[in-house]
Amino acid sequence: MTRSPILKPGQNCWRIEHADRIAFLVDGADFFYAFRETAKQALRSVLIIGWDIDSRVELIREHTPAQAREQTSDGLPVRLGDFLNGLLERNDQLHIHVLDWDFNMFFASAREWLPLYKEEWNAHPRLHFHLDDRHPARACHHQKIFVIDDCVAFAGGLDLTRGRWDTSEHLPDDPRRREAESEPIPQPYHDVQMMVSGPVAAALGELARERWRRATGHALSAPELPIGSDNSGYWPDYLAPDLENTNVAIARTVPGYENQTEVREVETLLLDIIAAARNSIYI
Repeated sequence: MTRSPILKPGQNCWRIEHADRIAFLVDGADFFYAFRETAKQALRSVLIIGWDIDSRVELIREHTPAQAREQTSDGLPVRLGDFLNGLLERNDQLHIHVLDWDFNMFFASAREWLPLYKEEWNAHPRLHFHLDDRHPARACHHQKIFVIDDCVAFAGGLDLTRGRWDTSEHLPDDPRRREAESEPIPQPYHDVQMMVSGPVAAALGELARERWRRATGHALSAPELPIGSDNSGYWPDYLAPDLENTNVAIARTVPGYENQTEVREVETLLLDIIAAARNSIYI
């Protein structure tokens, strides 16, 4: 019996797009490093969408991915806010847009206090920082999407914030999990980001720009790269892809709010996947 495909654009996913390369970045150490190495290549645009974002988080620590032989010596800062401002200082064609959930005060003790007034988010005219409160009461924005020039993108479960950095060793009381001037975070943290290049990255850029428009009322244009540019130079040399030349589905959850139509593709897809199972379900 021929089984019908599970993925159905318009029902349980938004779009299906081609990916030139895919990598699964397990845990924050690998993701932070890959994001930093990729963002360094940005020519026109870096888009950052998060549930939480902290300018003080250190992207490089004593650990780098196993494939990287030595720590970077590029002269750029280690902390996120300083790093982003450093990128802008060396490239006058670059714009960086950061969209952070305008968090409930219940989370205040664990977050960067008053980020709208922090120098790291206001020091440069081409660093655009906004807190997104366009959602129903008692809801939150939970997407974690990072897009560089519409050529490479990250989507998954990790924010660029405190408490996310860890290695896959998950050592108890690892001193490298220290954040800013605080004591080391004793609890390990486990999550994954998916890194993609090719048309699917451009689709994620489109999704991120739509979030920005809804949050701010201002539409962003897709980045116009110099003639002859392609995405081949964005993928870090040290990082071997896990998959190449395959299709990727993008599924969304969007709240019904004001004139915004509710979208429940993630929920529908999960139910369809469970219903299609024949032998086992791994969670």
